[in-house]
Amino acid sequence: MLIPNELEKNLIYSLIFNDSEKFEEIISNNRINFERIVSIISSNRIEHFVLNKLKPSSRFSKLPKIFFEQLQKNYFKKAIPTLKIIEKVFLLSNKLQEINLEHVFLKGIALHDQNKNYIRPMRDIDVLVNPEDLTQIVKLAESLGFKFKNKSNESIENFINNSSFYDLPLMTDDNGVFLEIHFRITTKSDNCSLKDYIFESKRLIKSHGNNIYIPSPNSLFAHLVYHGSQKGNFNVGLIALVDLLQLFDEVDNDEVLKISELLKMRKISELFFELAEFFKNKETILSKDAEKLKEVLIFPPVNSKITEILNQESLSKMLVKFKDTLFVSKTHLEREFEINKSLPKNFYFIKRWAGQANKYLPEFFFTFKNLNLVNKRNKNVKALLKN
Repeated sequence: MLIPNELEKNLIYSLIFNDSEKFEEIISNNRINFERIVSIISSNRIEHFVLNKLKPSSRFSKLPKIFFEQLQKNYFKKAIPTLKIIEKVFLLSNKLQEINLEHVFLKGIALHDQNKNYIRPMRDIDVLVNPEDLTQIVKLAESLGFKFKNKSNESIENFINNSSFYDLPLMTDDNGVFLEIHFRITTKSDNCSLKDYIFESKRLIKSHGNNIYIPSPNSLFAHLVYHGSQKGNFNVGLIALVDLLQLFDEVDNDEVLKISELLKMRKISELFFELAEFFKNKETILSKDAEKLKEVLIFPPVNSKITEILNQESLSKMLVKFKDTLFVSKTHLEREFEINKSLPKNFYFIKRWAGQANKYLPEFFFTFKNLNLVNKRNKNVKALLKN
């Protein structure tokens, strides 16, 4: 996890905002470590965006050949799994339309542009359905080779009735394609206004000869803002901004802000619009909050739970949040593990902690090594999310 210096931030943002003058000025000083630039771009999953910008332009000739080669190498590592995902989306979409089951594919495939030389990476398939159709779509997914990682998950009703869940446990196939079946978008409430809006305004598009239901530009924009900010405390990184910039010309700002108001994220939507306006017009003077948003987005994504813990108002509240993170509910444990009732519950807590430690240890080390900078980022996150 690399923290970009000012020169690196300026270079990457000059590419994102298509600021040729600044880009050429930075490149000409010969003080750029291009290995670090590749690492920062790849950790934000925006190789496709940078490559599409550089390939047709004269700017490519001013960059080291090794930079382009390494960026392409990292791109193809993501592109191959993405092609497997796209193939499975088409199969699932055809099956869902055959049985007339209401659904919408979210995020990744909704942002796929078949006319680009370099395609946007996808990590999984996200599909939204109504709660009453979950049993049917699970059976359909199983017919396509998907299965739950944990065979003894609780009944579907237990997940629907628990407001801390918005999807079923992850399903996967033999090729490592992951499927997330959503029955709402937001948590903490049974009523999800964004889900309702996505269904009401969905559209049918044709991609590579296949019909696919995806969100309207307005609901997709609102969902991406939520996913890239509020949902995970900005743990998505720069790909959130890149996606939103690509959508900007298709959306009705007022309509997006109406949706954002319902989700208590009007302020952050306005700031993303401000950055999109800057993308169109470099004469735009960015507000302090928009500059804060840029700083948060380019900082290495920090685990959302770490951010939540560190953003508590007092040490006692931090400890309570830490305890809640460690000691999850029985439903959470049974969602994650195939429970053997002859073993004590504490066995699965320890097993979970070991897995979490292995997964997030680098982030913990990064956080404590750079605690002052992480705390500065977290204060910005808290300020930005204050609607």
